[in-house]
Amino acid sequence: TFFVEPGSFTSPLELWATDGTPGGTTRIVPFDVAGGEWLGRLPDGTALVAAGRNLWRTDGTAAGTQRLNVGVPPHLPVRGTAAVGGRLYYFAGSAVQPAEIWETDGTAAGSRAVYRLPSGSNLQLEELAHAGARVLVATSSPARALHALDVGTQSLVQLAANLPDAPALRTRANAPEYAAFYVGAQVWRSDGTASGTFPLTSNGSSFDSNSLDPLLAIGPRVLFAFRPGAVSRQLWVTDGSITGTT
Repeated sequence: TFFVEPGSFTSPLELWATDGTPGGTTRIVPFDVAGGEWLGRLPDGTALVAAGRNLWRTDGTAAGTQRLNVGVPPHLPVRGTAAVGGRLYYFAGSAVQPAEIWETDGTAAGSRAVYRLPSGSNLQLEELAHAGARVLVATSSPARALHALDVGTQSLVQLAANLPDAPALRTRANAPEYAAFYVGAQVWRSDGTASGTFPLTSNGSSFDSNSLDPLLAIGPRVLFAFRPGAVSRQLWVTDGSITGTT
C-alpha cells in the first residue's frame, strides 16, 4: 500500500491509501490540522506521520491509525530521518530551529529524547540521516560540521569540522556500510566514524544546492554525476574509497 497525503500548511491534512487504482484509492483519516509530513517507515511496515503537533502511526487502515502521545512534537518541516536498529530518529521541537533529537519504535512508551541542545548553545541542527548502524547529524553555526549521535551518552561526536558547506544528508545514497553525500561541490562518504568520514572527490565546478544531482546506491557502490574542473558533467562510481572512485 502506498500512502499519500493531500493538504498543505494552509489546508487540512488527510491520510490516504492507494493500491494504484482509482477504485482502490481511499481516505483513511482526516487529521484536521494544517501541516504535516512523512517521517518514515518502521521495520514492521507501518509508517509514521508528523501531523501538526502530534506523531501518528499507521498501517494504512483507519483502525490501525493511532496518535502517539509524545512529549515534544516532531519539527516541521522534516529535515531528514534515520532508521537504525528498528527505531526511527528525528528532530523535535516547535521553534524555528529544532532543539532535540528523538527516537521512537512506533509506541508512546518507546519514544524519548536522546539529545538536547545544551542551554545557551548556538549550534543549529540542520539535517539527519543514517550511515550503516549510526545516526549522522549535520550542523551549522558557529561552523558547519558533521557529527554522529551517541545514544548512550546522549551527545554528538564530531566527525568533520569547518566544512565549506553543510552536508546535504537528505540527498544521500546509502550503501550497506557507508553513506555518500554532497558537501558543497564535493562528494563525501561517512560510516559514522571520524576515520571513515572524508571526501571522495576534489572540488568540482559550479554547485547549486537547490538542484543537486542524485546519488544512486547499487549494492556496495554509489553512482553520481560529477563535473571535475571545467570539463562536462560525467558519470562516476565509488566503492566508498578514494582509490575506488572513478
